[in-house]
Amino acid sequence: MSYSYSTATANGTYNIGALIGTNLNGSISYCYAKGNVNGGTSSGYSTGGLVGWNELATISNSYSTSTVTGMPPIGGLVGGVKNATVSNCYAVGAVSCSISGSSYVGGLAGRGYDSFTFTNCFYNKNIFTGTTSFGTGKTTDSLKMLGTFTNAGWSTSVWGISVSINNGYPYLVAVRDISLPVQATDFLAKADVESVTLSWKTQSEVDNAGFNILREDPNTTVGSTSPTTGFRLIASYTSNDSLKGMGTSPSGRCYNLTDLKVKSGATYQYTIQSVSTDGITKDLATLSVRVDVPKTYALLQNYPNPFNPTTTIGYQLPAVSRVTMKIYDILGREVVTLVDQQQNAGVYKIVFDGNRYSSGVYFYRVNAVRKDGKSFSAVKKLLLMK
Repeated sequence: MSYSYSTATANGTYNIGALIGTNLNGSISYCYAKGNVNGGTSSGYSTGGLVGWNELATISNSYSTSTVTGMPPIGGLVGGVKNATVSNCYAVGAVSCSISGSSYVGGLAGRGYDSFTFTNCFYNKNIFTGTTSFGTGKTTDSLKMLGTFTNAGWSTSVWGISVSINNGYPYLVAVRDISLPVQATDFLAKADVESVTLSWKTQSEVDNAGFNILREDPNTTVGSTSPTTGFRLIASYTSNDSLKGMGTSPSGRCYNLTDLKVKSGATYQYTIQSVSTDGITKDLATLSVRVDVPKTYALLQNYPNPFNPTTTIGYQLPAVSRVTMKIYDILGREVVTLVDQQQNAGVYKIVFDGNRYSSGVYFYRVNAVRKDGKSFSAVKKLLLMK
């Protein structure tokens, strides 16, 4: 078993462990337990913070912070071992035995049978005050110092230490994704006519590199042949400084991102992801928002103006309308038709290319007719300068 954990309370009568009761001919690595273990009152069985009984098996790069109670043999990490090896492990939970004065009680392990080895293993001697021949007792302060473990040959690619993770004790880098890099609240998606603004707050941050924003566009289906299927990355802390995290901080801050590449009247889904400094991603929230449609008709001033040779003309529709837009010269003669079609409510932009025309003053006019016959018309001036 690898890359597993338990945070539940384990109760039982026989071999009891927070993660596994009996490990026979197996291998446990990169695992941990944080739940309480209650081994009952039956003698002859083993109780451990991670594993109850470990025979012809190995435990490596694992730990337990479980509180353990029960009959001997009993240990903070493993109750009893037989023909087994334990390496690069630690236990820091309280251990209490139902039989006062028993010799088969240990901060790390309770009892060993036949051939067994414990290599570079530790327990908290500030919490466990009994005698044990398994592992090395260290103070709480020592067990919260990375040097204690690296001096014993533990790898920093496997283990890390942070004051804000695992109560300051070493954590397993590969399985720490169950602990959110951030505690975040107040997720909000606010829509305008041409934009969506996402905002959120962090209460605290732990090894937080930053955030990714993913968007699912309207009418996309996961598994289809469309190049924009499902959620796709639209912004990242790697290229947007406003999305960079604070690293480790007991207090957080407010974050926001405005997406300008949306269409009026469409509904979008957004996922906010946190990314830890070791590259682990975690989805924090998924928000759905419908982009507002304009409340009134409007013809916007072209930009740039004056222009050479192209300019952009914008207009907005509050309802489905039959739209025409035409360009006229200074004498009122029609130059070109830019739009002639029915369009849904929304904001539109059209580019006018003046390459074929002479410098001078021109006018652009929009006419929009709703299905109920109500209409809108407006004219603005533009200046082509070559």
